[in-house]
This record gives sequence, structure tokens and C-alpha cells, in this order.
Amino acid sequence: MITRHVVEALGLEVLSYTDVTGIHGTERRPVYSITLVLADSVIFERTKVIGANSLPDEHEAILGMDVITLLDFAITNFGGNTTHSIRYPSLREIDFENDDE
Repeated sequence: MITRHVVEALGLEVLSYTDVTGIHGTERRPVYSITLVLADSVIFERTKVIGANSLPDEHEAILGMDVITLLDFAITNFGGNTTHSIRYPSLREIDFENDDE
């Protein structure tokens, strides 16, 4: 999902509309096509995104599970320092509970 601010900044045009059901019921929302670039090297061409009515003020976009499930995504908090990393394509299973390191 992306905010109206992102839509306007990128000059996106509506491809179609879709129904989105959430905690406030079902709404008809616009669908756009973008090139999504993550970590400078993970690129998804012609990715469909939905225009959001509202997101928390500090967020311009939210990645959905349709994108997250295509890559390895990890968040660590070692030494009080929060770090996130992504890898595409997936190379191996990451299992912190059974990691010998």
C-alpha cells in the first residue's frame, strides 16, 4: 500500500480499482503499477500497489506478504542495535532457534 503523497510525487495513474477489507469494513481503492526497489539491488518491475486512505504518519508505504514471502527478511536487536536485512532470492532457511552460531 502507498499513500496519496507517494502517488502524487510519482505522478502515478490508476490502473484499476479493487475492494479492500479491513477493520473499518470494505472500501474500493485504486491500484497502481510501480517498480519496487529494495536495498538497491532487489527490484520488482510492474508491481501492483494499492492506494491507502491512511497510514501512520511516519510511513509512506507498507510491504505486504505478497512481497515479503519472495525474500528472506530478518530483524535483529544485538547489543540494543536494531538491524534489518533482506536477501533475494532466498539461499537457505534461517532458523534462529536451531542456529549453532
